[in-house]
Amino acid sequence: MVLTKVFIVIFRTTGYGKFYGSQARASLHKPKVQGRQWSSARIKLSRGDESIEGGWMVNPALFGNDEAHLYVRYSVGTSGCINTKCPGFIQASNGIRLGSRPQSYSQIGGRQFVWRFSIFKHKSDGNWWFSMSWETQWHHVGFWPSSLFTSLNDFADQVQWGGEISDPNLVEPAPVMGSGARVDEYNPQVNAYFEHIIVVDEDRNFIQPKDTVKFYDCPNIYRVDDAGDRGGDIGRVFCYGGSYQERH
Repeated sequence: MVLTKVFIVIFRTTGYGKFYGSQARASLHKPKVQGRQWSSARIKLSRGDESIEGGWMVNPALFGNDEAHLYVRYSVGTSGCINTKCPGFIQASNGIRLGSRPQSYSQIGGRQFVWRFSIFKHKSDGNWWFSMSWETQWHHVGFWPSSLFTSLNDFADQVQWGGEISDPNLVEPAPVMGSGARVDEYNPQVNAYFEHIIVVDEDRNFIQPKDTVKFYDCPNIYRVDDAGDRGGDIGRVFCYGGSYQERH
């Protein structure tokens, strides 16, 4: 039997509201992994045992290199799929494809680079659309048909933003998350971050999430720091990540 170790570091909504989308900017990194390990940064919407997510992922076993790649995933109960490895997500953009790689990565103490992600349930067709932008133009990458879901075909009741790692064969050191730097306080020049975090409420208003909580299930290695609303173009922001070398 293969044991699997999965850890998440997230900032999420509390309670159960009605959400029809979310968007945020995520800093770009190339966390070190080995073997079948992977490390990701994503937005995730869920209701019950159904979920959809999108972001970037470093996964050499899947993509064949140690670069970050654009990815999506969905789950329904115990089944699901990443990208288009099985029927589910429908690619719609010819310009930006799943598996696309960043041109540049954020550097600790240097210039920061971001991708902007959006998951939104369109009124016109009822499908959940995933879009991304690295400058000013949005690219509608594709969608999950509402027919895939039972509970999510209407709305999501929880939204998450943050990092996730997997170490299927329990190899040490554990995968790096984000920039790999230890998270002690808000420091976007050092730590990975999500900023300009928005949810779409049942009136289709784009608002900052009100009731939120931070969660991490391996605090000696991976952590998150909620920096609140920084105003201006940054808005709601948090830092996250860590590594075995920088453990607390």
